[in-house]
Parts: sequence; structure tokens; C-alpha cells
Amino acid sequence: MSSLREPAHCATRGDLAGVRSARGDHDVAVALEVATDLISRGVPTDTATGAVVSVLKTGASDRDLEQLRSGVERDVAGGMAAGVAASLRARVLGGSDATPPPKPH
Repeated sequence: MSSLREPAHCATRGDLAGVRSARGDHDVAVALEVATDLISRGVPTDTATGAVVSVLKTGASDRDLEQLRSGVERDVAGGMAAGVAASLRARVLGGSDATPPPKPH
């Protein structure tokens, strides 16, 4: 018997509303696209949407969001866990004192 629950990788209405709210009056398309791409690359849904929201709360531009996505892609290709990569990249782009992820060897 199959489950009627949503798959674990689906964003909830609350996740999407959080992204929309953090974007303010600006177009939300790129923010939602980046969150969706992160989820499709293995970032847990709450981590992906949390990373996007965290970066948006600093006044991030679409370019900043693209940097989040591309940075996570590089980190994952280099062997870093997707959730860890998204969390670290969000902290770095958000201006925290977090050290950027190491470059793969």
C-alpha cells in the first residue's frame, strides 16, 4: 500500500511562504528556483529553504542566490554533504564569520 503523504523532498506551503516573505516586494522566481534546485541536488528541504531565507534576509540579490546555488553545486561535486554545503554557503553569503568550505583537492 502506498503512502498518501508528501515525499520528504517536497517543500511545504510554509517553506514556500517563508521564502516569499523573506523576498519582500521583489520577484520571488529566482529564490524559489534556487530552493528547488538545492532540494533536487539532495539538500534537505528545511535546510534548502532555510539557506535561501537566510541569504534573502540580508538583502540578497538574484546574483547572490545564484552564487549560493553554484557554490553548493561545486561543494557537492567535491564530495561535501549537500546539507552541510548549503548551510555553510548560506552563512558565508549572509555575512557570518563562518569559514568558507575548503576547496576540493
